[in-house]
Amino acid sequence: MKKYLFFILITSLLALIFIFPSVTYDGALAGLNLWLFNILPTMLPCLIITDILKKINGIYLISKLPAKFFTPILGISKISSYAILGGMICGYPLGAKLICDLYSDKSISKNEAEYLLTFSNNPGPIFISTYIFNNLLNNQYKALGFAVIYTSIFITALIFNINYRNKSHYAPTANHTSNKLLSNSITTIDNSIYNSFYIIIKIGGYIILFSLITSLINNFLAKKNIFSVVVIGMFEMTTGIYSASLLNCSTYSQMVIMCCLCILGGLCTTLQTYSIINNYNLSLKKYIISKFTTTFIALLLFSILKCVRL
Repeated sequence: MKKYLFFILITSLLALIFIFPSVTYDGALAGLNLWLFNILPTMLPCLIITDILKKINGIYLISKLPAKFFTPILGISKISSYAILGGMICGYPLGAKLICDLYSDKSISKNEAEYLLTFSNNPGPIFISTYIFNNLLNNQYKALGFAVIYTSIFITALIFNINYRNKSHYAPTANHTSNKLLSNSITTIDNSIYNSFYIIIKIGGYIILFSLITSLINNFLAKKNIFSVVVIGMFEMTTGIYSASLLNCSTYSQMVIMCCLCILGGLCTTLQTYSIINNYNLSLKKYIISKFTTTFIALLLFSILKCVRL
């Protein structure tokens, strides 16, 4: 049944491409521009560098400092701090990749990997600062937006930590020695570039496809209201965020919608994450639940702060 449903959806999309060629072309072009001029320059260097660090065992050195904060509070392995830090700095879906890297190396258990996924795969601060607050909101409510986003993520980590601590999980015994450090630097760099381009091209494919889909949705939802913006954002985060900037409402309301869509990530980002974690049999359901939880917490905090401000 699922196979036939998927076949109907794909053939319907193909038919819409032929019926609305200009709309789908503009959508695909917008997705390509987003990937080429925003995602590629910011994420590709992070992918290459983190892959090199993994290969030379440099992540164990980097994780020591943040581990002093995260390990006592969350009860996680010291090495997990690297995935948390990388996910917060570099953005979707690098957090998921770093977690899978640690899991594949047997540095963390499956239970810990799934727990980390609930709060370590997040929008990057560069995207939030540059695209949302600088470009769309003229730096209004910037500090407030950042505070609510990362407070919501931390609260989510504490909520899911209860279930994590109640489950038994083994202490992995991975080899953390640095005997391969600089053993073959050129080969290491070459392999890291190859692996990183594979991931970034896959991400680009998802972005272009979902930008095309949101372009079609935009074409049918002529009236721009909160409902239409949320629907668009549920498919592709960036297009939904831009649509929110066009709403006829207060700047604060626009900011709340943008931040919530950013936290949720949308179907496009979820499938990017799934394409990474699927090979490791990690739970997508827990990840999705955590995203809705974080979004709800953020919406609640924004509502409370609005009441306080009034």
